[in-house]
Amino acid sequence: MPELKVHLLFEALDIAFEKKIKAISRFHLDSEDEPIEVDSWYFCRPQDTCALAISSSHGYRIVAYVVKTFATCVLEKLDAYRCGVAPQKYIFISIVSFNSKYHIRRLLNLAGRHCTKTKGYGFSEKYLASFRGGLAFNDVIPGKYVCRNERLFPAYMKGRSFVPSLYCRLSQFDFTRGFHCLKSVGDAVIGSLVIHNILKSRTDAYRLLKDLKIESFHILPDSCPTRITRDIFYKTTPQLKYMKRFRCGNKIDVIQTIKMLERYQIDDVTFGDVRFVKKVMMPFEDLVQSVKQAMDALWKAIENNKGTRVVVNCYLFHGLRNTPYPTAVECLIQHLPDFKIDTYGFIDCIYKKTVGLKMLTVTLEFE
Repeated sequence: MPELKVHLLFEALDIAFEKKIKAISRFHLDSEDEPIEVDSWYFCRPQDTCALAISSSHGYRIVAYVVKTFATCVLEKLDAYRCGVAPQKYIFISIVSFNSKYHIRRLLNLAGRHCTKTKGYGFSEKYLASFRGGLAFNDVIPGKYVCRNERLFPAYMKGRSFVPSLYCRLSQFDFTRGFHCLKSVGDAVIGSLVIHNILKSRTDAYRLLKDLKIESFHILPDSCPTRITRDIFYKTTPQLKYMKRFRCGNKIDVIQTIKMLERYQIDDVTFGDVRFVKKVMMPFEDLVQSVKQAMDALWKAIENNKGTRVVVNCYLFHGLRNTPYPTAVECLIQHLPDFKIDTYGFIDCIYKKTVGLKMLTVTLEFE
């Protein structure tokens, strides 16, 4: 094949794979019950991939081109690591693959450099050292796709001074481990750190936040009824000179919110679900008074905070129990004159205060 115009072959591969992927995607369009793995051509098995690569210089260039261009999703399987494409959530189209017996280190390194997604928690086999080494030079895969893998993420972070985004998801079976990626960040700047299920983490997990360089920090809302009852940054403070934005979507006590606004000066801050603290069997009038006092302290903290934009949304949901409906309405009107009070069915009270880009919204609901 000395006279072969390789660029024409690559163009032919582009057309062939594009048509093949579209055809497979259409054929399995309704298959959403369980994942489907489909072979795209004859060279999907490890021995066939390697046979094509070593058959000639053109064969190697074909496999290398496919790894760099199409087979950019790496899937961990029991018998091999498959490189392919995932056009839909439940479909994986295998293109080339490698295992411990059949692999070429240079091609594995190329797969590490050019992959855009990894699926699986293994990647620990010795023969994959070349793949892990390639990740250090990968500029296309988002950090969130490798940050949960304790073997891949340290390799990915080698030599990096900036990682655009990280996502940590914690569970009741995975406390500190969900934060393990933060150990490998080192002195690099994190563009965006997103954390889910922060409530299920132990205190030692928070320590990994200390001295990190984070530009945007977002705690996602959690469906569980428990709320945050501590200052998230207390003794675990990141380097705040780097932090431009902080979002807390999780439920958090109003007292801790006030403390954080007083202690930390961040340019853009949002607390999306602040909860007033209720004491058991507290008289209704005392409850309303405590809400008013907390509101005043909260607004003072918002006003004094040096951030350009501060948004706080507060909520209280409370049963009237032994308090008669008319008495509750009269008490609310007397002590909360600035609230808009709706007495149709439930008692809904809404208060909004805005000064520039600083906003406080309070919603009270009594039933």
